[in-house]
Amino acid sequence: MISADNGKTSEKIILDNTIPFGLMKNTKSYIVSNDGRYFASIWQKGSSGVPFLALYDLEKKENREVELESISPAIHFSDDGKEILLLDEKEGLKVYNTEDLSELQSYPEINESAESMFLSEDNKILALNRFSGIISLFNLETGKPVEEIPGEALYLERNGEEIRIKGIQNNTAFNWSSKSGLTSIEMDEACAQTPVGFDDVNLYNENAGLLLMIRNNDTERKAYVVDFASGRLKMSFTPSIKKYNVNGHISPDGKTIVIDQSYYAKQYNPDAQEADYMSSAVYKILSKEQVEEEINKILAGRTLTKKEKEQIGITAE
Repeated sequence: MISADNGKTSEKIILDNTIPFGLMKNTKSYIVSNDGRYFASIWQKGSSGVPFLALYDLEKKENREVELESISPAIHFSDDGKEILLLDEKEGLKVYNTEDLSELQSYPEINESAESMFLSEDNKILALNRFSGIISLFNLETGKPVEEIPGEALYLERNGEEIRIKGIQNNTAFNWSSKSGLTSIEMDEACAQTPVGFDDVNLYNENAGLLLMIRNNDTERKAYVVDFASGRLKMSFTPSIKKYNVNGHISPDGKTIVIDQSYYAKQYNPDAQEADYMSSAVYKILSKEQVEEEINKILAGRTLTKKEKEQIGITAE
């Protein structure tokens, strides 16, 4: 389901001829392009079990497919949404045109096993987040490796000859530069309340400078919204989901955050069919001026002292 109005309404995307697994535990194989036009997901054909990429065009209301060799490739859209990258150990890295899913480029030599990847805006530098906890950098102009860095990359940019990465390693954020090296940022202790897990989801938005960390360990689900530059915790959530991993999303403009909140099992509709589903909460991020405007609406016709405001938690900070 894709929403363009902060979750007030939504559009259902129907994918026919797929093997129905119900809700998949890992939701990292579902991504939306930065421009909001394309939704990509990995499935298996119901008739043969062959894995394929399903690419839905929300502008043209069309669904396109391309068969794959792997059921779990890493997938990533280019910054402008015109290309989609798929990486697996069998065929290496392949680049497809999102308009018609024609193959644009193939890099069989880049066949690392990776959980996720990032591409610089000029489409020349690729960062792979390998399962070993190492970031592998590649120059796509030459197909050659550039550097290996401990941690998980969340943002990649290239400024002239300088490559910059923002990422995390356990409970520490970091900035890495090909010129100046590594700088660590210690995060608030509250961000370590829930242990790091293999299925964690970490997202970063450069426009807002926000880091969204979702912990999906075996016993608890916890989400933290952190100011990346200072490491300060701004907000935390405890989703009531145990069986499946919690996923999230930060809009490209950095003004909206979405987090899975609840899982509902065995909810019966009038025709007595069982239905399992999740609900997600949409949070709008307000500027300081917008917060003050909301506070003024709340306080209209009332007078509170500064101490009273602090006691009831009304603050623009």
